Amino acid sequence: MRSPATLAATPLMLVALALGTAARGQSDEPDLLFPGGGGGGYGGPTFTVASFMGEPCLFPGGGGAWQINRNVALGGMGGALATDIKAPEVAQTNPDGEYFVKSGYGGVFLEFTVFPERLVHLRIRSLLAAGGLTYSLRNQYSLEDAEGTAFFMFSNVVSVEVNLFKFVRAFAGVGYRAVEGGRLSGLRASELSGMETQFGLKFGVF
Repeated sequence: MRSPATLAATPLMLVALALGTAARGQSDEPDLLFPGGGGGGYGGPTFTVASFMGEPCLFPGGGGAWQINRNVALGGMGGALATDIKAPEVAQTNPDGEYFVKSGYGGVFLEFTVFPERLVHLRIRSLLAAGGLTYSLRNQYSLEDAEGTAFFMFSNVVSVEVNLFKFVRAFAGVGYRAVEGGRLSGLRASELSGMETQFGLKFGVF
C-alpha cells in the first residue's frame, strides 16, 4: 500500500512529465520581431505608365529593397521619362531646333505584402521621391539642356503579385501620384500628377 506522501507526489510527477514533453516539442528559437533575421532582399525592373501633358508616357526604371520580414520591405527606386514629349509652344523659342521634356525621379518606398505565401496576392507600395523637369533642345548638331525645375512626388500603388518561382515574382497594379514643385515656361510640375499603372519583376530572397 502506497504512503500518503507517495500518493500526493504522483499528480506533481504527472504535471512535470507533461511540461517536459511539451517543452521538447517546442522550438528552441526565441520569438523575433524580424523572423529569419531580416536577411532577405530583392531587386528588379519597374515600368510606370502615366499621363503627362495629355499624352500617355512611359517611365522605365528599377530599384531594390530590404525584405524586413515576409510582409514588409523598405527600399529605393527611380525612373526616367522615355517617351518623346515636345515642350509647349510657348517654350519653343529657338529656331534652330525643338525643345523636348526630360524628367526623372528617385526616392524611397515602404511596401506591404498581404499573404505573400499564396500564389496570387496583393502588394501596396508607398513611394516618396524627388525629381526634375528639364527642357532639352534638339537639333541636327547636338542636345542641349535649357531651363529646369525640381519637384517632389508621393505615390501609392496597389498591385497584384504572382509567385512565378521561388526567387522570382511578377506584378502589375494601379495607383495615384501627387506631384508638387516648380514650373517651366508653359508647364507646371503638378501636371505629372494623376493615375499611373505599374508592372515589373522582382528577383531575390523573399
